[in-house]
Amino acid sequence: MPRRPRLAFESHLRAERAGQILAEAGYTEERVCALLDIRDLLALRSQDLPTLLRRTSGGSSLDTLVRLFVLGTEVERAAGIAAAAEMALDDWCAAGLLEEVPGGLRGRVELHPYQGVVVAVDRRLRGGRMPRDFVMPIAGSSRKLANATIRSLVGRTLDLGTGSGIQACLAARHSGHVLGVDRNATALSFAEFNAHLNDLSNIRFAEGDFLRPPGDGRYDLILANPPFVLSPKARYTFRDSGHPGDELFRRILMETAARLAEGGFGQVIGNWLMLSGEDAAARLARWFEGTGCDVWVLAGKPVDPAEYAANWIRQTEGDRPAAFARELEEWIAYFDSLGTEAIGHGVVTLRRSSGRPNWFRMDEEPVEAGKTGEAIRLGFELRAFLDEAHDDETLLAVRFRVSPDLRVLRELGPAPNGLEVLSSRIRLVKGLAYEGSVNDDVLALLSECHGEKTLGQIVDGIARSSGRAPSTIFPACVRIVRQLVEPGFLLPVRPDVPARPQ
Repeated sequence: MPRRPRLAFESHLRAERAGQILAEAGYTEERVCALLDIRDLLALRSQDLPTLLRRTSGGSSLDTLVRLFVLGTEVERAAGIAAAAEMALDDWCAAGLLEEVPGGLRGRVELHPYQGVVVAVDRRLRGGRMPRDFVMPIAGSSRKLANATIRSLVGRTLDLGTGSGIQACLAARHSGHVLGVDRNATALSFAEFNAHLNDLSNIRFAEGDFLRPPGDGRYDLILANPPFVLSPKARYTFRDSGHPGDELFRRILMETAARLAEGGFGQVIGNWLMLSGEDAAARLARWFEGTGCDVWVLAGKPVDPAEYAANWIRQTEGDRPAAFARELEEWIAYFDSLGTEAIGHGVVTLRRSSGRPNWFRMDEEPVEAGKTGEAIRLGFELRAFLDEAHDDETLLAVRFRVSPDLRVLRELGPAPNGLEVLSSRIRLVKGLAYEGSVNDDVLALLSECHGEKTLGQIVDGIARSSGRAPSTIFPACVRIVRQLVEPGFLLPVRPDVPARPQ
């Protein structure tokens, strides 16, 4: 098994300079993907290596760095010297980034550029098998949590299960101080290295239990991408929860709720059991009773237990068919013993709101259109608005405007005199891309919502133009407006609910 890389520059100044050299070479997510002609780095496939080597054959510093730290191939020593600029190759080798091999150099880690930072991640794989202390790369779950993170300016942030430190590094740009916690000492060495590489001095990392993290006080933002896989035994630190069923996920959510400052947000990604004969939303809602938090779950499509097991086992036992079959049978028997119908997955966002009844909401996750954090934050504000405007008279006195991200989609079909509208749908094109069917009456209502008239004035105008009494259409209009506000199609015009998410 490849030995664990020791990651550390001799000084913070050298780490900072290495980060500057990467930036000067254009080592960004956008530039690297453009060079490789791929959509994103998760789209890389080993069978494409000959093509990717041709695309990086230009001899530039970026070509060399991508070959070393993305493709994992060897380069000639002279090319490595040129890419390292004025820094000695010995510095890069001593830091654990490079190693000398016969005829050249090879990268010991992967350097993954993502959302403006560069993160060293583990490359210790052999035929699909991983060491127990393997450090999770920037995978789909890392990206989902990063995209969903609410990026408001905050004082204190806690990152539970920090791994490579990617969430902590991103949060450091809008936090006064960040504490990253992990039980994997190897992960912490990667995380500390990455903070130095990106010149982030407001992060501290500590080894500790997710359920009893070090430090005290409350936090304005808590993020968690813990080992959430619901496996029958704990084999891999980065993956397996080590607790029965979804108990670790539940307990991390409870710890998050307990550590939040008033008004603070906690965002946790993970898996939960969907049990036969039990409503999944009701089961999760019970977890949060008495926590003092409002909760919004954005859930992906449930996964069949056998498919779930096979996907995870394939990552570690993909080169050993007998072991794969044995573990698959063990996992399926485990899920059967728990009465598992399916595996749920998604991001749970909590906001501490004490002193009043709290709400729980679980939605099937809509299509994501870019980063979703601001849409999630706005969703909490809109729910608070609807709770305050609980009576119709209050709502009728509010001015609304249509979200600038709303689009109307119409399906046309042939008619005797040309084309006619068969159906109309509205959709948000940014953040959480909610979509729904609407009729001409709803479109007429939306067209009047430009922030200048109250809802009552709009309804009066619609009633007069249709020859109906306002009292006959008030109830339906108010109900429709509430339905349009919750997903963000309509926005109330008031200081704490921005007209346009940034």
